[in-house]
Amino acid sequence: MDIQERLSRRRLLGGVGALSAGSLLLAACGQATTMESGGEMAEEETAKEETEKPAMAEPVEVQWLTHHNSRQLDNVDGLVKEPFENDNPGITLKWIIWTGDRREFLLTLVAGGQAPDVAWLTDPALTALNAVQAIDDRVAKDQIDLSPFPQAAMDAWFRRDGQLFALPNQSGGDWPVAPTNKRMYEEAGLNLPPTDWTDPDWTFDRFRSEMKRLTKEDGGKTSQFGLLGASPVYLFIDWPNLFDTEWIADDNRTVISDDPALVDAYEQFFDMAVQDRSVAKPGQVNDLFGTNYRTAFVEERGAMLRSAPGGFFMILEAIQRGAPFVYSPIFRGTSARPVSHLNLDGNGIVVGSKQPDAGWALIKWGSRTINWAISRGTGFHRVDFFDEWAENIYGDKDFQAEVRLEVYRDALQYAVPAGRSFRSAAYNQIRDQLITPTFTDLYEGKVTVQEALRGMKAPMQALVDEALAG
Repeated sequence: MDIQERLSRRRLLGGVGALSAGSLLLAACGQATTMESGGEMAEEETAKEETEKPAMAEPVEVQWLTHHNSRQLDNVDGLVKEPFENDNPGITLKWIIWTGDRREFLLTLVAGGQAPDVAWLTDPALTALNAVQAIDDRVAKDQIDLSPFPQAAMDAWFRRDGQLFALPNQSGGDWPVAPTNKRMYEEAGLNLPPTDWTDPDWTFDRFRSEMKRLTKEDGGKTSQFGLLGASPVYLFIDWPNLFDTEWIADDNRTVISDDPALVDAYEQFFDMAVQDRSVAKPGQVNDLFGTNYRTAFVEERGAMLRSAPGGFFMILEAIQRGAPFVYSPIFRGTSARPVSHLNLDGNGIVVGSKQPDAGWALIKWGSRTINWAISRGTGFHRVDFFDEWAENIYGDKDFQAEVRLEVYRDALQYAVPAGRSFRSAAYNQIRDQLITPTFTDLYEGKVTVQEALRGMKAPMQALVDEALAG
């Protein structure tokens, strides 16, 4: 049964008829309505929203700074713009699409007096740069229930200095679950990783051993990797929290790159990359296979994939064509609890907004619907949304079980956001000036991990201090 046959038409927008070619396609007919989730909780929230809509004397336009991926080019108006406007008479939605660096794009608009009303916050540093307004008073006034959202991710992504700046409308992240090639595991005589995130046997040592065993060479060249997609950016902002460590101390100021736990975490990884050769290096997949790492995984060039959830839709399509892919938890490092690199993306009211009340209506609407996540092909953002999200994206329960979708469901409770390095105002500079060249040297074995991390401490501290001073 293909995905069009499995789509839930009971709650999806009437204008949505199929998911195909990487997109939700709009049907030629049907009245658009809101995709609500969460059963009675969502119904109660919807009834409350009806009484909370801002009274506006005349139609207003709310400007939303965001970004559309390729799937949304054909569906986002029907899935998001039209149902929002239907649910909020008197408000029209205008897209403002950022280009280039998202942080600089927004800050330039704000500085020039052209601030949009709402910004999609995929960059938590914007709260530290005074680009968005705190919303605590609005949350309290409208009695918004925050309990369905993963609180660790809320704290890291949307809270700063005790204030809340945004509400989520999807889950993202850099590695929420691990797409895994079941056939490769079977052919290697290995048991699949467990489905239980708390399984004590799914350790880093087991992970490393299996990635090495699943790597193959042909004619002196790697023909199959254990792990694909371990990019330098992922390694910088996410890998450390698998080992309970960080680049920046909890004062959000002091660089601790020479911390022994951080050194050990990266020694573990680069031993895999350099000694075992079980992890694809940057550029190596293209050099060997002429493609990117996600397509290489779909073409069965790797046993496990590190990917943000935006890349999972092509995996789902491959499964529908018969590919042997399932989901697995991320291995257990030395962290005291399981770690899923699942983050929240959400919306905040921009400083200088000309229509903050209309912006707040948009933010609330996005937090209590799954429209944006469905349009983008990304993950659910609150625990009471899972069943409907799963039905709309993955279809019937048998298919969900086939891909081990319960692993994705449970990832939300183990969400551990990207490290403080990503939330630093100096992130871009650290990434470009230090991480990229240094990690390139590490992949090539030109420097030891200890030498590299110690050598980065002073220049990284200087960049952090400069950003904080500015």
